[in-house]
Amino acid sequence: MEIDWSKAPEGAEYAGTMANGAPEVFYRDIDDLGCYYAHIGNKWSHKKSAPSNQPLIPRPTPSWSGEGLPPVGLDVEAYWPRDTHPDWLPFNLSYYSERHVIAIAGGADKHYTRPEFDRQAPKFRPIRTDEQIAADERESEASKMAGIIATGDCVGSLDIERAYRLYDAGFRKQ
Repeated sequence: MEIDWSKAPEGAEYAGTMANGAPEVFYRDIDDLGCYYAHIGNKWSHKKSAPSNQPLIPRPTPSWSGEGLPPVGLDVEAYWPRDTHPDWLPFNLSYYSERHVIAIAGGADKHYTRPEFDRQAPKFRPIRTDEQIAADERESEASKMAGIIATGDCVGSLDIERAYRLYDAGFRKQ
């Protein structure tokens, strides 16, 4: 069954057809007890039994190459280089056009004019895995250690190798 997700209301997580073959019905907030909301008659209605149409089809996750603006609804991280304390923050694009950008950035609702948003020049990346975060931390700490143990003005490959071994052995600055 092919679902036309362009017809889905905001917040829809699943879709299906009615048992009688009627057009798509969209669902959200399905819990372990079978309670859910169904989008019927242009509004969300709370239901207390399992959806009668099976199977439910989850909304596809948009793909993104990591270049340019992420697709609407995809959770990513954004870096705002012109911020007073730049850091990678959670970001979810809600809407964009030639004139406006609406998003949840750093946990707050944000509304920008498109020129204002473009001047900010944010960078985006997919949300990092726990392994990527640990690898970044390891590299950062080993780089600091290598600077301390270097003999002279240059940090050499031997210094970096030693720093990784120290880090992996559990040595940390107290």
